[in-house]
Amino acid sequence: MPEKETEKKQKRSNNRNNKRKKELQRFIIAVAVLFIIVILGTVVLVKKYAPTKETMPLSELYVTQAPDDAVVILNGDYRELSEEEAYIPNGLIKSGAAYLYLDFLKDNLDDTYFYDNEENILRYVTDKDVITATLGNAEYTINKDAASINSPVVINEYGEPFIALDFIIQYTDINYEIESDPNRILIEKAGWEKNISTLRGDVAIRRYGGVKSKILKQGLKNDKVAVLENYGKWSKIITEDGVIGCVPNKRLAGSKSEKVPSHIVEREYNHILSDKTVVLAWQQMETAKGNSSIDSILAKDTGITVMSPTWFALSDNLGGIRSFADMDYVNKCHSAGVQVWALCSNLLVDGTSSNEILNVTSNRDNLVNNILAQTIAYGIDGINIDFESLTPTAADGYIEFIRELSLRCEANNIVLSVDNYVPAAYNSFYNRPEQAKFADYVIMMGYDEHYGGSETAGPNASLPYVKEGIEDMLEDVPAEQTILGMPFYMRIWTEDVNGNLSQQAMGMNKIDDYLVEHNAIRNWKDDLGLNYAEFLNEDKSVTKAWIEDEKSLEEKLNLIPTNKLGGAAFWKLGFETDSVWNLVKRYTK
Repeated sequence: MPEKETEKKQKRSNNRNNKRKKELQRFIIAVAVLFIIVILGTVVLVKKYAPTKETMPLSELYVTQAPDDAVVILNGDYRELSEEEAYIPNGLIKSGAAYLYLDFLKDNLDDTYFYDNEENILRYVTDKDVITATLGNAEYTINKDAASINSPVVINEYGEPFIALDFIIQYTDINYEIESDPNRILIEKAGWEKNISTLRGDVAIRRYGGVKSKILKQGLKNDKVAVLENYGKWSKIITEDGVIGCVPNKRLAGSKSEKVPSHIVEREYNHILSDKTVVLAWQQMETAKGNSSIDSILAKDTGITVMSPTWFALSDNLGGIRSFADMDYVNKCHSAGVQVWALCSNLLVDGTSSNEILNVTSNRDNLVNNILAQTIAYGIDGINIDFESLTPTAADGYIEFIRELSLRCEANNIVLSVDNYVPAAYNSFYNRPEQAKFADYVIMMGYDEHYGGSETAGPNASLPYVKEGIEDMLEDVPAEQTILGMPFYMRIWTEDVNGNLSQQAMGMNKIDDYLVEHNAIRNWKDDLGLNYAEFLNEDKSVTKAWIEDEKSLEEKLNLIPTNKLGGAAFWKLGFETDSVWNLVKRYTK
């Protein structure tokens, strides 16, 4: 019995020892597994959160296609060229000289540059000078004086003009630097405010915010950078050599605002302005015989201070003009204390192309010379430019014409006025702000709200239409340079039973008899600031008239003193009633 008991005890002991061994083995395995998990987790965490050392070549950031191409960085920003658009770089670096693509220059820095693609001539007009350069030449002229830079002013690459930055910086208020590998041109506009910091120790500049973003370059302690945008823990910066990337905010020291200084003397645009309210009357002439009517016009007590006869019109595509100018007409006006601002139109002679005249330098020069020759020869006081129905393709040539003509007018003490439609999106390319710099007066033709080709009938110049036009005009043109053009006419609309519209223009001197003839009664429309009448015809058609008369004219005349405008203009003589002039004088004293 004792031996069996001993065996049992030994067996139980062995079982316990085996159990302990198995538990120990399981423990060791568990610890080992846990250790492996910890190691793997640590590796994963390190891999996930540790800063990457992977780099990104700058050539992948600033992509170009040819050795001379350059990325242009403007005020710390640059535009990546879209794959959908034809590739034309914004800049070039050729033989150490930097160039800007003309479209980029005009769209982003200075729209004053005008390039004639037919004659390969570049023009730039300041407040005093006309600068002219030609393709491939380092020499250029300032008026008639010669000047030059160390490289061609204009080159042609990709079939497009590029302008030398050494030329540009003489007239456009910017600074620039060139960097290579890859080529980049750093441009800063005068007045740009930069937030300057320094790097706190050596730091990797990464493509984006975050330590996993690729490294663009290694920034060094105390390097100056401009902070472009703060993302919270990271900021977007640009280095002095034009690398745009991100660094942690904790690695930025200090913050100081710096404004890019100006090096261009502020331009002064002179204007010949009357010390009295201008009262201008357009006199339409179809032949030179119209000049004989000036005696009867001057015999009336109208208060007109400026006569604007339609004397000049484009006669060919080389800058020639047709002229009805008459010395006797001018002398009689001067004797009566009235100035003459001869109108020049682009619409009165068939077969001419405004685009061809305005966009080609030699044609445009001829036009300016011909206008000035006539103006000086006949002692004319001013020129009134009335170029209508232009298309956006003529926009640059048109405003260049106004610039160039204005300097010649100023040199000869000739007043320059320019006619404009009521401001709208479709005619914004007429560039009223630029007109206001160079022209003495900018005239808003405050009519044709509904014109001859309108699809619906309506008023010619309702008060809300004119008011809104003036408000928009004064955003672009100083009040003292703004003249409000008003109509002496209206349109009579007739709609037949099929809804077809027809119309006829009628002077305010004829409307009373017309309404009496048709037994029509006028009713005042306060919301439109004019009278309205309509009547049924025998053929069941309906005639509608939004009437321009003295009452509606007074509503518009009141806008001149209210807005302190420079004057009033009226289209056209012969459509008015004699009594209207007393009303005009009341509001234009």
